Amino acid sequence: MFSAHPKAVLYLHSKSLEFYSAKEETKELLEFPQTLVKKQNILDWQKFELLIEEFLARNSLKKQKAIMVLGQDILFEKSLPVSSGEKGEEEKEKFIKATGIEPSDMVIKKLEDEEKIYFVATQKDFFQSVKYTLEKFGWKIDQAIPTTLFEGIEKDRSLTFDEVKQILANSSSLTIGNFLSDGEEVRSRAEAVRTKKGPFTKQNVFFLLGLTVFFSLLFFVILTLNIGNITRLPMFGSFVSQPTPSPTPTPSPTPTPQVVSKAELRVNVLNGTGKAGQAGRAKGIFTNLDFTNVDTGNAKNLDEENTSVVISQRVSPDTQKEVVAALEEIFTSVKVKQGETGSFDIVVTTGEEK
Repeated sequence: MFSAHPKAVLYLHSKSLEFYSAKEETKELLEFPQTLVKKQNILDWQKFELLIEEFLARNSLKKQKAIMVLGQDILFEKSLPVSSGEKGEEEKEKFIKATGIEPSDMVIKKLEDEEKIYFVATQKDFFQSVKYTLEKFGWKIDQAIPTTLFEGIEKDRSLTFDEVKQILANSSSLTIGNFLSDGEEVRSRAEAVRTKKGPFTKQNVFFLLGLTVFFSLLFFVILTLNIGNITRLPMFGSFVSQPTPSPTPTPSPTPTPQVVSKAELRVNVLNGTGKAGQAGRAKGIFTNLDFTNVDTGNAKNLDEENTSVVISQRVSPDTQKEVVAALEEIFTSVKVKQGETGSFDIVVTTGEEK
């Protein structure tokens, strides 16, 4: 069972991942070899998972709840005057094109203050793949936030422990710009600035005192008006209102995806390069692995370089590894993620072959 508040900060860069614990004031650095991670693409999924697993074990990093902070080297940012109006949407489209990332492969957030509008974007596959791998080993990550929310964090340096404690102290407020939330959020950047000051400013203290006085007076008035409806309990000799019983709702159990056998899994192989027979060759891989329900077709784009594999939660970890290993024998680069696969359990879009 995890605590309500995160206990660690994970600082993700294009070439490394830093683990911070505020309580022990410890920092551990994991550098990604170029043979495994290049331009925010994980080239060998199995070896990457093994790298993470061995690093966690070697440094005795136990599973825990953490906040992921995305470094400036994996962020794209643009600011505009608030007065931009409708032109702001045009500038946003230019900004998206300038990143060189397909809109479907990025997450973008919008922040505002009195003077400017800020667009912050990142490639979603990279940080989500790191999150997925850590969660496979028992970690829990609910927030992935950009350094844009914090002033003073420079691009080419590590976090200070004061910054780590500041991030963790405001974890409940850092919904602003959370890349793990759905959609493009329009939030006030001033809210982010307030989180840097901490929850116990002088103004907050007076505000809380005022609320306490107000609700105390309100309770006294309600008690006075309802004194005629109060019953004395003989055992305690005190006055309490007779409560109206209400049924306790029965929580609905969260369905757990069921892992099924290969014979029950549905696979869709899409030709992503336009090369004749490529989807059929990829289908043969699954047939050799004892899959029986394999469809083929053409992808919308026929200029794919990387082979992408989207896997549903019905596919067991062992089957995932088996599929990836077989594809890596033929294709130059295989990118895997867990996500929406429609009526299929595995969707493969082929790329360049070795």
